[in-house]
Amino acid sequence: MENQHVMIGFVSSAELILLGALFLPGAISAIPAYIILSRVPPRFRRLHPRQALYLLIPLLWLVANFLVHPKVARSVGDFARDRGQTDFGDGGASLARLFSICVLAGLLRYVGLLFLVVGYVLLAVLYTRLFSMCARLSQSALPGADSFA
Repeated sequence: MENQHVMIGFVSSAELILLGALFLPGAISAIPAYIILSRVPPRFRRLHPRQALYLLIPLLWLVANFLVHPKVARSVGDFARDRGQTDFGDGGASLARLFSICVLAGLLRYVGLLFLVVGYVLLAVLYTRLFSMCARLSQSALPGADSFA
């Protein structure tokens, strides 16, 4: 009888770990996307911030990566171009597409882990760039910010 309780506890622990493993990749990419979209004015958003939370749905995030991250980058790019910043290029949309491709390639056998590592490095570079651009744009929106340039 005691052995049966231990086995039930082990199974439910394994299920929780599996659920966390399915939820974690989406959370890693959904939280920064939500924050960035919240900082972009509504008229420049190509996506509502709550739609970034689609990345939290296990396995759907594999497809949602292709939709969410490029639109987040384009939203920041549009906001930057409106503020006169032309050095931002495509806003990081190409980095976002590369991340999405790397995550999908992460399902490949043997080399998948390498693609996942490269993909999440690209995601870190993308959102570092987007956060710095948002900070620069919010500083330029402050009164008297042009006098320091």
